[in-house]
Amino acid sequence: KIKERDENLIMYRLLKEWGSVALQSADSETNSLGYISRRMLYQGNLTKVSRKGNNYYEFVLFNDALMYGKRETLKRVTHHRTMPLDSCRIEGLPESPTGFIIKSRQKSFKVFAVSSEEKITWMQKLQQRTSNTETEETGIAPLWVSDSEVKTCQLCESIFTTFFRRHHCRSCGKCICSSCSANRIILTNISTVKPLRVCDLCFSNRNKSEDMIPLGRRKTYWRPADLIKQAQRLPQEVGDAHATTSMAPLNLP
Repeated sequence: KIKERDENLIMYRLLKEWGSVALQSADSETNSLGYISRRMLYQGNLTKVSRKGNNYYEFVLFNDALMYGKRETLKRVTHHRTMPLDSCRIEGLPESPTGFIIKSRQKSFKVFAVSSEEKITWMQKLQQRTSNTETEETGIAPLWVSDSEVKTCQLCESIFTTFFRRHHCRSCGKCICSSCSANRIILTNISTVKPLRVCDLCFSNRNKSEDMIPLGRRKTYWRPADLIKQAQRLPQEVGDAHATTSMAPLNLP
């Protein structure tokens, strides 16, 4: 009874800090507080690598899910995502003593612990609750390429600028331009409702597969390289048209 009371107090504290939506049980819609089926196993801070930089998040490991968010005050945390553990995979980063990878159907990303001991603790607790089979990663969201790692589109090699922005393919994680990612497709592992951006390569390779539903193309924008070529051709085309017009015979009555 003492242990059950302590667990309920922990869940009540998390409820006040994170809100009821963040603590909804992964296997029971009616159990919003998670007192019966959800138990907290571990809590700590990890640095999450995102497309625009690193962010410091608070992670909470439950018996059925992994939750993370950004602490705003001592008594308030902004919830970002809750990932069911049955779809998570954990991989180490051999080149980093403190980093490892968390993969799931909705999102995959790198995280860094404050020390190598903390990394080992997190990985052990996560691996005890997740399924790390060596089968093909079907339905696992890709790791996004960081914005700082690329200066050009990974498909057409157009140079990114302040106005020629970077985008990411939700299917492969590549950093591409708007012209190379004009397609929107339903990726059922991420969302069954919202069409998501995919690159032209993934669209052509997978638009007939079972887990992707093609929804056609959106407006295609010109690449800077194409604009330059178009501008170079314009004077010649205008000159040819002028020459043809000036040399044409006049049919006077």
